[in-house]
Amino acid sequence: AARIQANPLVKQELEINQQLSQRLITATENGNQLMQQNIKVKNWLERALQSERNIKEQIAVLKGSLLLSRILYQQQQTLPSADELENMTNRIADLRLEQFEVNQQRDALFQSDAFVNKLEEGHTNEVNSEVHDALLQVVDMRRELLDQLNKQLGNQLMMAINLQINQQQLMSVSKNLKSILTQQIFWVNSNRPM
Repeated sequence: AARIQANPLVKQELEINQQLSQRLITATENGNQLMQQNIKVKNWLERALQSERNIKEQIAVLKGSLLLSRILYQQQQTLPSADELENMTNRIADLRLEQFEVNQQRDALFQSDAFVNKLEEGHTNEVNSEVHDALLQVVDMRRELLDQLNKQLGNQLMMAINLQINQQQLMSVSKNLKSILTQQIFWVNSNRPM
C-alpha cells in the first residue's frame, strides 16, 4: 500500500483529496458560524418585536411623562445597528458559484474509468493494475468528498438566505422602532411644562 501511495500519480490525486477534506472541514465550520449568526439575529429580532410591543403599551400608559422619555431614550440606545450585520448578498452569490463548481467537478467523476484513463495518459511506465485500482478508489473517494461538500454548501446557502431574510426583518423592525422612539422623545420633550 505504501508503495502504491508513493506512486507520483496516486500521490498527486491523494493530495487533491486531502485538500478537498480540508475544504469540507472549513465548509462545516462556516456552516456552524452561519447557524450561530442566525440564532443571534433571530434573538435580536424577537427582542426588537417585543420592544416594539412594550413601547406601544408604555406610550399608551405613560403619555407625555418624564419617565416615558427616559424609558424611550434607553430603548433607543439598545437597538441593533446595521453596522453589526454582515451583508449576505455577496456571500450567497459566492456560495452558489462554489456549489456550481463543486457539482461540475463531481459530475466529471461519475465516469470514473474514463477519468482515471485520462489521468494515466502519458504515465504508462508508472501505471500497472494496482495503481489503476488505487486511482479508481481515490476518484470514488473524491466523488464522495465532493458530494459531502455539495451538501454542506447547500446547507450554508440555505442558512445564508435565512439569515439575510431575518436581517432584513430586523432592520425593518428597528427602523420602525427608531421612528416611533424619535417621534415620542421629541413629543415628550417639546410638551414639557415650562
